[in-house]
Amino acid sequence: MRKVLPSFSSFWLAWLCTTCILAQQSKKKGISVGEPPPDHSPEAELKSFKVLDGFEVNLFASEADGIPNPIAIRWDERGRLWVLQTSDYPQAKPGTVSDDKIIILEDTNHDGRADKRTVFTGGLSQPMGMELAPRDAGVKSPNGHSVYVGEGEKLWLMHDDDGDDRVDRREVVFSGFGTGDTHQCLNSFIWAPDGALVMHQGLHCYSRVTTVHGTKTLYGAGFWHYYAKSGRLNPYPTGMPANAWGTAFTKWGQPIMVAGAAGMFWARPMEVSTSLEEDSHVSNRHGIPHFLLERFQLPYSGQIIKTDGLRKFCGVDIVENTHWPESMQEEVITGGFFENAVYRHKLIPHSEFPSGMEAVEQPTLITSDNVAFRPIDIRFGPEGALYIADWYDPIIGHYQASFRHPNRDATHGRIWRMVAKSRELERKGGRWAAYQQHRQTGPTGPTSLTNPTEIEKATQSSIALVRLEAVVAAAKLKSPEAIKIALKVLDKPMDSFIERALWLTVHATAPQWKKPPFEILNSLPPKHLAFLVEKEGSAELLGVVRTMLAQKGESMPPETRRGLLVALVRKGEPGDMLMALKLGVQDQEVLEDLAAAAAQRGFKTPEGAEPLLLGVLKEGNEAQKAAACALVGAWRLKSAETVMRGLLEADGGVCAPALMALARLGEPAETFEKHAKDAKQSWAVRTAALTVLAEKKPVLAGQLAAVSLSSIPDAETMRAWLVPLLSRESALGALAKALDAKPCFAEAAKLAMTTLTAAGRGDAVLTTAFGKILGVKNTVPAYDSAWVAALATEVKAHGDVVKGKAVFNAPLSGCVACHKIGGQGGIVGPELDAVGRGVPVELLIEAVVWPNRQIKEGYVATTLTLKDGRKLQGYKVSEAGGEMQLRELASGQTSRFTPAQIAERQEAGSLMPEGLIMNMTREELRDLIAYLAGLGR
Repeated sequence: MRKVLPSFSSFWLAWLCTTCILAQQSKKKGISVGEPPPDHSPEAELKSFKVLDGFEVNLFASEADGIPNPIAIRWDERGRLWVLQTSDYPQAKPGTVSDDKIIILEDTNHDGRADKRTVFTGGLSQPMGMELAPRDAGVKSPNGHSVYVGEGEKLWLMHDDDGDDRVDRREVVFSGFGTGDTHQCLNSFIWAPDGALVMHQGLHCYSRVTTVHGTKTLYGAGFWHYYAKSGRLNPYPTGMPANAWGTAFTKWGQPIMVAGAAGMFWARPMEVSTSLEEDSHVSNRHGIPHFLLERFQLPYSGQIIKTDGLRKFCGVDIVENTHWPESMQEEVITGGFFENAVYRHKLIPHSEFPSGMEAVEQPTLITSDNVAFRPIDIRFGPEGALYIADWYDPIIGHYQASFRHPNRDATHGRIWRMVAKSRELERKGGRWAAYQQHRQTGPTGPTSLTNPTEIEKATQSSIALVRLEAVVAAAKLKSPEAIKIALKVLDKPMDSFIERALWLTVHATAPQWKKPPFEILNSLPPKHLAFLVEKEGSAELLGVVRTMLAQKGESMPPETRRGLLVALVRKGEPGDMLMALKLGVQDQEVLEDLAAAAAQRGFKTPEGAEPLLLGVLKEGNEAQKAAACALVGAWRLKSAETVMRGLLEADGGVCAPALMALARLGEPAETFEKHAKDAKQSWAVRTAALTVLAEKKPVLAGQLAAVSLSSIPDAETMRAWLVPLLSRESALGALAKALDAKPCFAEAAKLAMTTLTAAGRGDAVLTTAFGKILGVKNTVPAYDSAWVAALATEVKAHGDVVKGKAVFNAPLSGCVACHKIGGQGGIVGPELDAVGRGVPVELLIEAVVWPNRQIKEGYVATTLTLKDGRKLQGYKVSEAGGEMQLRELASGQTSRFTPAQIAERQEAGSLMPEGLIMNMTREELRDLIAYLAGLGR
């Protein structure tokens, strides 16, 4: 294999980084597949702990006490620790009998070490959640207990009737919970202040549960609230967090949620159930489809951690006891299973969204270099000590390594106990005692706003957090007045958390207010109604909007009128468009929405629209004219053709929109060829002309694009120049052929390759064409497991991390265009901060050399061939409501397509091009893999 010039080889090597590999940024990097430690003893693991000054850790229980792989820990009122363990995870071995257990541990002599063990029940298979329940009526002994257990599709309630600490009865409370992914099944149970049992589920679980109040559905990520006394089961779909694994409530009852897929979340805005329909004949209806929750994400995806990077958490509790230092009170403690650490965060008011809070990281409680240390649940004990369930396994997850990987550890597990030095222990007091009383008796009084008058008053509070609580409380009112009360919050400053809760409330309360003749809507202030229409958008509401606009549209405040008009354009019928144009003819946003509606929904020009638009084109400002041009093109207004040609000579930003409009009016291709060639025109105008040519004459567009490549000044312009060609195969072929005949400058080729990388395109013809310019070639080796093993051995023995980093960091590499590092970069592939701790060397090699063998979940691309000839590539955002949403990698925008627009759809696999390793020496590849394997270690 020949060696290429370092600058060119480095460029191509770094381009490999478009491979889809999971990464997780943090100061202490995590690893999901590791080598087992040489010594598995608790003593050796304890020595690996770096403990925060002023604290000490001791072993409370281990596998010697029969608790391999503990997954949940809970206390009873007697101060005994109940442990749920599963050795079956991630999949039971064929031919074996599952025997996961619940074990009761007790420290009878109070020396901080469990000395009594009782098996409450066995025979379970991969249970994920557990919590003690109030004593059942059938439990006759005062020492008996009842326990909720989440196992697969079932929620069990198990009873010890005679007080011997062994199960006597089991009953299935509900079945039908999703089992799409083992560790996403029902997990992390906790009693909420209002008496609900909170249970979490992950994004691949699709639950459909029959209750006495109808069938309840939760499709994807979310949580449940179960009210045992009434039998009500309320689902809360969230979209994010993707895999919630724990909630803790502050002393004020505020829910803080953590996620195994990374992050900490302020959960109050999510506590509006959008599937509360009680009537059996309509209870199957899902209140808000999951795809809508994906569209309407909170800023930062709802994350409240403001330190660099995101962490993966399982298990959470809050400091509220006299044993821990006063300075740590009310801190949130979490299990950092991925990064082998136990974290602490302090909650403060949110700097951007005052109705929420931020979590600021504090010095870590425990870190360890033992990759088998997996703190997966966290609970404070009756004496104020922190108890840590240590799953203990060098391998977590399942897709990163085989179910039967020999390094999986199903025999070890620990419970660690952490105390503050020289501080007196507590005696069943503080938060622990309050929770035990609450668990046994339920709430003793109101836990939230329930009186409509009080809720309405709270919507006008000067404190944003109080206003948020008011919206959530209003959503639970069973009254047509609930939505009126909730919408009053719009009269005060809004933020993203309040808006999220109000959007959910519109749907949650719909069964009460959405009934003919909709009298309540006629009494809403226009601003309130505008919000309601946009967020709910039904035909009934649109009728009310039409009447309001017809009667007082011209006299409305401009902001209210715009909101109602935009809602009418987006949700209304063809006949509504003329009214929208008349009232919004000078409003840029309304004109743009009218153009989008015409393009996406096929609306034709309403009678009487032409003179209105012509007036704007002659007398409007530049922004109004540009928006009107788009509408002229969408409506195919031939009468505006002369005006459009006149705008081609105008200064400013109107020429490009006028060109696009003329394209829809049948302007000859020569006009666009002329503007695309004209170097005196701005790049915006030339790009608009090239975009039209790519549709009308794609071969000519490819040829013209090649001629101008060397004169393109920057990456942004190059991207705009090439994007129109990427959806036309004939245009790409013509571009490659033209470059073969007359190559562009090497720097332009590099810039173009960076653009293609950012767009996730690996077209063979362009790869070959630019490869010739850069002096490299492109071939694809066949997969060979022996070749992988040999290279992995070389990487471990001789890989040079410094040289590998030099290769990776070559100028114009394109890596940052596709991957985020430190929160900065592109979105084509996953983050790369800690790839070395998350993926074994062998999988790194496969992911780089044969990217379609190892594709990170969520990064499988989709290719759409449209009936108009375009071919688009990107990530599917959602597929519901009769349309498909595709986030195009070329433009970075999300587009919607109906089935009628799509000719063919294919799963495109990874967006990283294959065959690029032949553009480097074996030593360069070895060093690059060594560098990647070392990231985060």
